[in-house]
Amino acid sequence: MRITRVALLVAVVCLAALPLAASANGQSLNLYLSYLPDVSNWGPAEAAGQATVNVGEGTIELTAQGLPPLQTEVYEVWLATSDMSQWVSLGRFNAQADGSVSYAASVEAVPLLDYRYLAITVEPSDGDALDPSGQISIAAVFPNPDVAVTQSPAVGTAAAGDAHSGEAQATPPAPEYLPVTGASTGADNLSLAALAGGGAALLLALSRGRRKG
Repeated sequence: MRITRVALLVAVVCLAALPLAASANGQSLNLYLSYLPDVSNWGPAEAAGQATVNVGEGTIELTAQGLPPLQTEVYEVWLATSDMSQWVSLGRFNAQADGSVSYAASVEAVPLLDYRYLAITVEPSDGDALDPSGQISIAAVFPNPDVAVTQSPAVGTAAAGDAHSGEAQATPPAPEYLPVTGASTGADNLSLAALAGGGAALLLALSRGRRKG
């Protein structure tokens, strides 16, 4: 009887680990920002950056290069839904004299929406609007956990020229690989379920063997 109870306990613990495995992976996303065609319309096309975002905890750590320092405006980083109808600000910052950015913030009560983009915009420094101005610099697309390899688009002319030089810039190719994030795969869950079932079956078999002995 004692072994039977242990077997059931092992099964319960292993099965309880399934949602934990699903939530432990993909909490923080590593996003790579660049001048995105059909999204970006302001600033140097060679600017780039990287951000680690945790929507559930409302945290962001962002670094970037190639963004000119602003005088009467500021940069603002946003989360945006796929149709760009909903924007959530993660804070404001400016670039250093050499064009570099190092920004980190924790924002309370970030709505849990189906975000598709992380975008940096240019906003008036004396305002605090709920919606972006429409001047979008570099941005990133949230990765698709089902598609790891992307095709690099052909290099073409940027949607807008450098706002400071007035010259058209070439659009940089997207990274060949996107980070695979999100919930744990079905294979992971099946493995844990198999472990739970196997452990319970083994202990039950041992229990029956002792009874017969």
